[in-house]
Amino acid sequence: MVNLALIGCGYWGAKYLATLTGLADCRLRWVYNRRTVIAASALPPGARFTTRLADILSDDAVQGAIVATPLASHFEIARALLQAGKDVLVEKPFTATAAQAAALRDLAAERGRICMAGHILLYNPAVDAALAAMQGEADFALRYIHSRRASTGAFRADADVVWNLASHDLYLAHFLAGGAAAVSVNAHGAALVDPGQVDAADVAVRYANGVQALIHVSRVQPGKTRETLLVGARRQIVVDDGPEKSVTAHALDGSHEPLALPVAESMPLANQCRHFVDRIGDRQAPLSDAAAGWENVRQLEAATRALQTGQEQSLMQ
Repeated sequence: MVNLALIGCGYWGAKYLATLTGLADCRLRWVYNRRTVIAASALPPGARFTTRLADILSDDAVQGAIVATPLASHFEIARALLQAGKDVLVEKPFTATAAQAAALRDLAAERGRICMAGHILLYNPAVDAALAAMQGEADFALRYIHSRRASTGAFRADADVVWNLASHDLYLAHFLAGGAAAVSVNAHGAALVDPGQVDAADVAVRYANGVQALIHVSRVQPGKTRETLLVGARRQIVVDDGPEKSVTAHALDGSHEPLALPVAESMPLANQCRHFVDRIGDRQAPLSDAAAGWENVRQLEAATRALQTGQEQSLMQ
């Protein structure tokens, strides 16, 4: 039985609370929230509520913690947990700067702790189906990724549409591109609701292995679009993660009818939590580790610079 703590009970924290309550082989020992008190009746059996992070840091029975607080606090909280000998799962965006992400990555390696980024799309069964189709075709040869993530709302005081929404597609594209490093990032966008935050944007990424990605995100579009197109040498795969979830394969030349691919029924957040608990147990590197978190934040910073300067940003090291 793995003992966990949940740090933060806002929008995503509440989702984690509900998910962890029903997850096998783990026990939620603490729930922390800085402002709003969570009633004991809302907690799973055996869990305690606290407004003091020190209660969790000093509890040797806590093996891992999930950080689902506002972005600005991710680094300090995750660092304190790692220093206290806890494994951590940090919601996306991983940290507010790439330097902070690198510091967590290095600290986790130094202390021998699991440090995982909350990249939920990597635990989505639709993505698993697309990846299996790509890997099952020896010459699929991924060349291009085009994603669209748009809806109305999703406003956050601490993150514009790039950091809030494009962060999902940037880490998914990095994963699907085989983990190749990004060599350049460009972005264009518009602030439509709040002059201080971009509400719609296009982000273009070039990877070291030649794969290119174009990501469109918006929080001012009616309806809900969650679609990723993967273009290979002869086939396309379309992942529709919107209300009508589906994965279909298409011949690039249109010579065959689209083929619907089977998608397992499971919940991405539960899969992600299960993965974290399993990695605490077996001490293997998580799929979305701190290095992936660092790469994601590095690209987000580059996209922000591109939006500010109107110029493509090189990430060549």
